[in-house]
Amino acid sequence: AQVNEARFGEKAICDIINNLTEAGMDIVECGFLKDCEYEAGRTYFPQPSFASPYIPDKKGNILYSALMDYGRYDVEHLEAYDGKTFDLIRVSFFEKDMDGVEPFIRKVVDKGYKVSIQPMDTFSYSDENVEKVVKIANTVAPEALSMVDTYSLATTDDIDRVYNIYERGLNKNIKIGFHSHNNQLNSFALALHFMEV
Repeated sequence: AQVNEARFGEKAICDIINNLTEAGMDIVECGFLKDCEYEAGRTYFPQPSFASPYIPDKKGNILYSALMDYGRYDVEHLEAYDGKTFDLIRVSFFEKDMDGVEPFIRKVVDKGYKVSIQPMDTFSYSDENVEKVVKIANTVAPEALSMVDTYSLATTDDIDRVYNIYERGLNKNIKIGFHSHNNQLNSFALALHFMEV
């Protein structure tokens, strides 16, 4: 979306979402919730309802998701969950925003959505701040808390450090996720390591 400003075209958006649905994916991410004007054929949505033309009839346990960046979306604009569009919202934030993110996430949960918490550039956080993220997660009870390699700089030691803090402090019903960017072509190796820890 960064290269084309999320202008994929209506047919491409429908085809991608439909093909991922037919392939039996557990979660299909459909775009971004942003404070913006809606434009057909673009995967920036001011409200979940704007994504409804792209989302097929739901089958089985598949979840449709969207990314929401703290500071780029006014959560007061978020419609209540209706089961027709996004089921899961991935809420991302930077370390500098940690103090304000908990009430923001709580509002998303209170509107009926499942949430995955995505602390951006997680591996740069101090142990103390990783522990604060765990406390936020335990308070708002998301589906998952991910470790996010925003700049593709993580090492296996970084994964071990953050995973151990998550594993030690996170409520057991919250899943631990790994979100990697492949700028350095090491995502596959890091994902394999993550699955082994």
